Order: sequence, then C-alpha cells, then structure tokens
Amino acid sequence: MAEEQITVYDAETQQPVTVTVNTSGDNGSVQTIQYITSDGQVAQLQSDVLQATAATVMSDASMPMVVGSVGSIGQQGTTVLQPQTAAQPASGTTTVNTASLPQMLFLNQVTINGQTSFVLVDANNKPVQLPQGIQVINLPTPQVGQQLPVPGAETGDEPLYVNAKQYHRILKRRQARAKLEASGKIPKERQKDDNYLHHQSAEQSTNQSGFKEAMLVPIIVRVHIMKYCSTRGKVSGLSFEDVLFSGYLADGGMALPEVIPEVPSETLKSWVGLSYKELVQKIVPLYVSQEELPLVVLEELVGQALSTFDVPEIIPIVCFPGGLNIMELFHGQTWAFKDLAMSILGQFFNFFLNKRQKHLMLVVGTSGDTGSSAIAAVRGLKWVDIVVVLPRDRCTLIQELQMTTVKEDNVFVFRADGSSDDLDVPIREIFDDADFVKKHHLCSANSLNWARIMVQIVHFFYAYIKLCPECDQELEIVVPTGGAGNITAGFIAHKMGLPVKLVCVANSNDGIAQMVGSGFYKLSNVKPSLAPAMDIKFAYNIERLWYLCSERNSELVRKMMEEVEMEGKVETPDSILEELQMVLSAYGADDEDIKRTLRQCWEENHYLLCPHSATAVAYYYKKQASVHNLSQLSVCFATASPLKFGEALTAAGLKPISTEAIQKLMQLPTQYVDMELTDDWKAMLREKVEEMTASFNLRNKQ
Repeated sequence: MAEEQITVYDAETQQPVTVTVNTSGDNGSVQTIQYITSDGQVAQLQSDVLQATAATVMSDASMPMVVGSVGSIGQQGTTVLQPQTAAQPASGTTTVNTASLPQMLFLNQVTINGQTSFVLVDANNKPVQLPQGIQVINLPTPQVGQQLPVPGAETGDEPLYVNAKQYHRILKRRQARAKLEASGKIPKERQKDDNYLHHQSAEQSTNQSGFKEAMLVPIIVRVHIMKYCSTRGKVSGLSFEDVLFSGYLADGGMALPEVIPEVPSETLKSWVGLSYKELVQKIVPLYVSQEELPLVVLEELVGQALSTFDVPEIIPIVCFPGGLNIMELFHGQTWAFKDLAMSILGQFFNFFLNKRQKHLMLVVGTSGDTGSSAIAAVRGLKWVDIVVVLPRDRCTLIQELQMTTVKEDNVFVFRADGSSDDLDVPIREIFDDADFVKKHHLCSANSLNWARIMVQIVHFFYAYIKLCPECDQELEIVVPTGGAGNITAGFIAHKMGLPVKLVCVANSNDGIAQMVGSGFYKLSNVKPSLAPAMDIKFAYNIERLWYLCSERNSELVRKMMEEVEMEGKVETPDSILEELQMVLSAYGADDEDIKRTLRQCWEENHYLLCPHSATAVAYYYKKQASVHNLSQLSVCFATASPLKFGEALTAAGLKPISTEAIQKLMQLPTQYVDMELTDDWKAMLREKVEEMTASFNLRNKQ
C-alpha cells in the first residue's frame, strides 16, 4: 500500500498534527485514522466514525463540519472519538478525493454545551469531507512533552515547522515559482531537492509560532499522485506524465486510472454556474496531482488552449422547441470537437517537454478530424514533431486541406490509399517496437492517449450542469461514435457519479452499435459514408469499456482482444454486457438516415448539422416519433461544423456554406507524400520518423 502523510492543525493552539494514511484498502472502505494530539496523546477515529460522520454538521448552520466528539481515554492512552448523528453536508463543503488529497488539513477544536469536537478544514478554512478508501496506520505513542522522532533525520534532513499563516505564504511562493519556471524566467533545477513546503529551525519556529519546541511535531507534506495502469494488467504505477507521453503501453494495453474518483452530489451542485474553462480546472486535478501540474500552471495552460475558440462560452448549447437540444463542440481552430481536448493536450505537451528539455514525436492516424486537430495543437512547438497519416479520398476536401496546407518544420503528412483502419496497422507495428519508441520518443495524440479522454470527461459534466442546474434528474446524452473515445469519457463520467445515460450512435459502419446491442462484435470491411470520421472498423476504446465493466479483469480483456486480433470477432461475456447496458444503449444511422435528418433539421429549425451530428439527431427524431411524450431530458453532441462537409449537405439537397476562411483555405498550396498500396507503409513511417528526429537534433544542436 502507498503511504501518505498529511498534516492537520488545532486552530486554537496552532499545534501541528501528523497523520499517516494508506491510499488504498482491502475493500476500499474507510478504516481507522490516528493522529497525535497537542498534548502528545494518540487520538483515533474509528471506521464507523468516518463512515457515519464524514459529512456530519452541527445543527447551527454557521458551524463547520464535525468529524467526531471526544470520548474517554482508552487503553495505552489512546483517545477514541465517538460518532455523532449524521446530517447533510454544509454549503461550501470541500470534498477531498482519494486521487487528490489536499496538501494540508487543519484541525479546528469546537466546544458546544461542554462537548468538544474536532473539525477538519482545508487551507481556505472550508470543512473537508474525508474520502472513502483512506486507511491510517498506527503512529508511535510519545510521552507527554517528549520530542517526536524526526522523519528523515537519519539522512541529515532537518524537520519542517510551519503554522497556518506560513503555509498560505509558502503555497503562494510555490505557485509563483511554478509559473516562472513554466515561462522559462527562472532555472528549473534547484540546488536542493525540496521535499518540504518550507524549512526552518525549531528555534525559529518556536519564536514565530509561539509554542514550545518540545510540543512540535515534525511535518512531512506529501501529495498523492494518481497512478495509471494498463488494461492488459502488466503495467501499473504510471504517473500522468508517463501516460501523457505514451501510445499503447508496454504490454499492448491502454492506460486508465487505477482509481476512478467520485464526485459527490454536493460537489456537483457547487459546480453549477461554472464556465467550461473553470470546470476543466475542477476535473483535471482529480486525475493529475498538483505535484505534477500546479493549479496556477493548469489555469494558464487551459486559458492559452481555449483562447483559440471563436465563441466566449466555448461550448454553446442550442435548445429548439419540442425538446431538441444540441451541444456545439466544434468552435475550435479546425471546427471539430477534438479541438477541445487536443488544444489542451498540446499545452500539456509543451509544459512537460519544456520542463524536461526533451523531444517528442507524435505519430497520428486519422479518419478525418484527429489529424488536423493534432496539427493545429502542436504546429510550431519547439519540442514536438508530428507525422499524420490520412486516408486518401476518404476525407472531405476541407478535412484534407486542413492537414496538407500546413507548412511547418515540425509537421509532415502522408496520404494513404486505404481506410483509417488500414493505416492503423503500420502505426501500431512501429509502436510495438519498444526500442524504436524509446529512441524517438514516440507518442499518440489519438483518443488512445488518456489525456484526451480525461479532458473529454468535462464535456459530459458541462452538459449536465447546464441542462440540469438543480442536479435532480437524469440526462440522456447522445454521442456520435467512431473510435469510442468520447463515449468512454462519458462512461467514466457516469462512474464518477454523474447521473447520465448514454446513447452510442454509429453510422453504417456500426460494429460498436452491434456489440452494445447484442454483445457480438465482428470486424468487417469499412464502407465509405457521408460521416467519414466515423468510418472505423474497430472502435479501439472498447477495450477500456470492457476493462471497466469486467471489474478490471485484465486477463479477460487480454483474451478478448487477442480473439479480435486473431479471429476478427468476439462475443462479449454476459456479465460485461449487462454492466455496459446499464449505462449505454446504441443506435445506427446509415447515409439515408443522415440525409433525411439534415433536411428535417433545416426545414424545422433553419439549422445545419454536420453528417456526424446528424446521426445523433436521427436517434432523437426516431425516439420522438415513437414516444408520444418525451419526458426524458436529452442532448445531442454536435461533433463538427457543417462548414467541413459540403459534400454531405449537397447530397441531402442543401446548399453548402462558403465563408472567407474556406475560400482562403482552398487557395493555399499543399504538401504531402502519397502511400500507395504497393508501398511498404511501415518502412516509410520509420524512415520519416528517423529523418524528423535527425532534423530536430540539428535544429537544436543536440
């Protein structure tokens, strides 16, 4: 078990209290927390206290949350806190997730009617709800007045002594330093490894804090880092930075967090009214520790990423009479939903690479939108090169031009004579070469990359708080699906506690819809459609869904994936299918459905859809026609702008949109290399990667 140490303070006496916790338990339940009181005794919160009173408050609404009341002295001088009657959490309660414990807590002592209670608060003096899954190991019982052993003393490290006011100043200095480091204004290396928030002598601490040295408890502040594991079970303990710079993991699997953090209903309600940008800054820290990505840096990176969007709300929701709600996810640089996550991903790349002074080689296969979005996110970045492979004549003209007209030293585009699944084969083969991956620092920007999924989780929470501000009902979210990255993000949002039901909508290449409906998945040849970004033979994120629905049975998932790869088909076990269908249903819309929906939406609302978004609205129209009274609140994700799909609009008898931006794009010169069927695609990719790495080294004289 991973041990963490956090610190609490008695607000009246300013006495620090050290608490040692284990971040995972045998069954995920809260067990025991012990800490040293200001008089040197070991106080203890038992498991039933934590479970019963994690959200307990006093009847006086002005009082903070009470964790427990002081009872009698037990054996060996242990004070046992007894539980009180549970109540609802107070407004403004801060919820601590097991994936992201606060760096420091404070212990307020409250006496009411002669009864003394202790209140855990955070650095902002807000009550803290202890998360499920925390265990605490026993601490040594010191004698009253005895100086406690100093952790790390054997290595020559001095103890740390801070009070609440010092902590605030320390935190501000750390955030300011992180911001300066990110901008390159100060060196990133420090002379001494700063394991502590602040360091000063016991004598100084006694003078500033006003309490005796013999009563001080040495403090070690550790930040819990969310760890990641593979769906194939042979890789675990990865940091966010590890998975950010990964494609398929070493065992061939895909990255997922070892624990899915929960968002309690009170926290969800507190998010109502947040902007999309603010919501990103709430959800990302649940998966990325401040140790890896300080909040002040996250705020700056997200701000830079979203500054390229052409509407201030980033994701507007359009509501039509009759109950049709459409969430527009396409207001980024390349007019596709992938700009939302990809723009932030590019900023993450830039931050970590600049910090490490390392090169990154992105190799991206695209069915249409991913390639252009990835290029837009990283073009011109010093530390990143990107090679994109698109399926020739299977993208729209606008999609292709958004890739082939980009002229940057760090961008190269192939056009392959095949489907997106065909070009995924050589890409996966080069990622299977561990030595080659390590040598050239290969990485993926597809939804294979966990960071893409993580940011896309925000879409679902944002849709919910905008359409259900009372947080008192279930929302149906209809999602056009290709590689299943977005639907996987929605499924994880549900696992986090978001009250949603999901509808996975496919086009005529409906393998994933068939699997969700019957459990049987069979690979078949891809048929070109009016919605090319969804023309995918195998929705590779299904592997993540199978893992999450099988109680993380990596051996079962590995066997299922081997069956898909070797036989081209697989039968989903009933237990997995039942778990999946509790959250997810499916629908398939062919080209005729798409054209009919494009016309109907225009005729009824004078609103143009892209063909991918039309698959979602087609589901809504069918449900509307079959159900007399649609009581279920729902929203359809619009994943791309109709600007990119003039061909589909023409096929539906509608007039394509022409804008100044499109006219300018059409006039730009192009550059690319074609991959013919007779060519060795893998060899061409390897050669280009080696060439671009050499060019990078030459540019940067490495």
